[in-house]
Amino acid sequence: MWKDGIRGNEALDIISTNDEKLCVIAGPGTGKTFALKKRIEKLLEEGKDPSRMLVVTFSRIAALDIKKELLELGLKGSEKIHAQTLHSFCFSLLNKEGVLQSIGRDTRILLEYEEKFMLNDLLHLGLGSITELEERLSAFETAWARLQTEEPGWPNNKKDRIFQKNLLDWLNFHDCMIIGEIIPETYKYIRNNPSSFVSTNYDYIFIDEYQDLNKAEQKLLELLAQNGASVMVIGDDDQSIFESLRHAHPEGILEYSKQISNGYKSLNTCQRCPQNVVDIATELISNNDIRYFTKDLETIPEKANGKITLIQWRSLDEEVRGIVEYIKKTIVEETTDIGKILVLSPSRDVGFMIREKLNENNIKALCFYTEQELKKGTIKKWEKSEHKQAFTLLTLLAHPKDKVALRSWLGFGSNNVRAPSYKILRDYCYDESEDIFNVLEKIINEEINIPRLTPIVKEYIKLKKSINELKSLKGQELVDKLFPEDKEWSNLFRSILNDVDTNSSAFEIFEELRKEITQPEVPINVDYVRIMSLHKSKGLTADLVIITSCVDYLIPFRKRDLRGDDRKRQLEEQRRLFYVGITRTTNILVISSFLQWPSELAYKYVPNLMRRGGGFVRTRTSPFIFELGSKAPKVISGDTWTF
Repeated sequence: MWKDGIRGNEALDIISTNDEKLCVIAGPGTGKTFALKKRIEKLLEEGKDPSRMLVVTFSRIAALDIKKELLELGLKGSEKIHAQTLHSFCFSLLNKEGVLQSIGRDTRILLEYEEKFMLNDLLHLGLGSITELEERLSAFETAWARLQTEEPGWPNNKKDRIFQKNLLDWLNFHDCMIIGEIIPETYKYIRNNPSSFVSTNYDYIFIDEYQDLNKAEQKLLELLAQNGASVMVIGDDDQSIFESLRHAHPEGILEYSKQISNGYKSLNTCQRCPQNVVDIATELISNNDIRYFTKDLETIPEKANGKITLIQWRSLDEEVRGIVEYIKKTIVEETTDIGKILVLSPSRDVGFMIREKLNENNIKALCFYTEQELKKGTIKKWEKSEHKQAFTLLTLLAHPKDKVALRSWLGFGSNNVRAPSYKILRDYCYDESEDIFNVLEKIINEEINIPRLTPIVKEYIKLKKSINELKSLKGQELVDKLFPEDKEWSNLFRSILNDVDTNSSAFEIFEELRKEITQPEVPINVDYVRIMSLHKSKGLTADLVIITSCVDYLIPFRKRDLRGDDRKRQLEEQRRLFYVGITRTTNILVISSFLQWPSELAYKYVPNLMRRGGGFVRTRTSPFIFELGSKAPKVISGDTWTF
């Protein structure tokens, strides 16, 4: 498996150690998964109990791949190893132990677009605008993720306490929770129940991508090992890219390494990337001041240089056309397999433009920005958000008593999402200890009369009619009704459900969509061009990697209100993100930019930043291009690129 002695010795040092605590710093393409797998293989050969081994991965795909590779070892008991994401582990634990039921909660997670309805319902508290409430909700989740408190939220003042109480009341009433609660609730359970089975269930714990876990997640894993489990932590602070998105705590891997008497181990030999790609990536990341480990990333001796192209187009339109023509030629000439082409774009809009152009040229391409279809938007857009209404209807077909979906449905088509009327309905349910569905049925049947609920009741009647029309449908027939083929907004949903079984129920269709929306993953072995964000490319490899729209304020993305250390930390995280994107390639790397783009699109991403001119906005190449160093090729014009 190893192609040279250098890398083999690095791995052997990790595999053979008997240290109870092991910290491995693994650069891109250096074989961390192989080292992890081999260490597990060694333990199995020594007769260790596989059912007492837990492998924690950052994604579902990584968990499935590790399970598959362990089974392929052919060692007895390998199928008993627990390999899953931390959130999956926590969901299972909270359900099994009845924790959520004991606090009156449910594992039904609030989707981002559904949060907006909740926040509108909290407006009557007088704690500020929707934007201010969003900030309070973010602070609530951040406090947990960073373990600033061991209780929900951060009740430091009167307004915060009021918000927290009403937030939890809303979640309890609707039998749901926000995703940020999962880890802290598990943490509290294990901390307060040290004799529980989960606290004594594992002898060996392996943790991948440790740098992308937040502080609460890292502390939770420490609790799992508190009764003497052997722990192997793997990560790379230079590849920490979720600090701003998920409150990742990259310092945690440094803190963990200091607990180890023999220090950390390193994997520095990259077998994935060509030498010149390693050179420019190393030069780029050296511009970061916040680096916790000294690394000398190198390639194997026989690894040749790859082909690197830095290119700039006059306009975004030219960039899209040029990239598509290049991909087309590559496929026609069979220089690169279509499934080994990866297009990374910081702009979802640009990604879809490239996909559409490829499809027009009969080149199959899929975008992996799916979860953004159900992002929250402005209230004014909700009444036109047919995809959200369709998904909400599917939710209620699959789960007829889903209170969150009911709340969303009752609010569609109204600028204030009918929050005043809904408050009257919810207050009645509280006062009378009644189920909201039962109350609505009683109103329709004229068993009770509650003033000012006419708009709500009308929407509920529409819902019942839609449910009755669809409840007998299955499979593709149901998909076609909910997500019509002639509607552009339905394309992404249909792409997920393109091979739905004829007899698939509403529940099965919903589960497939829910999984892809809440836990989106990018498939590895495919027969099409994959297009995605740089964040989504983490863990992937491709022969040809194209990074598009490499212009300032997209790469790096900048929040204009950040100052001082916060601004610096964001810039360094964006540099790490670019580093991750560059190091996905095994052969060819194209980094593309443009000089101008349509004003409407530009201001969508960078409002009030650049001056207008004839419907277009001028921009400039990302400053990261200069940081690639002297070994990077010169930037060429799209006019002169001969492929």
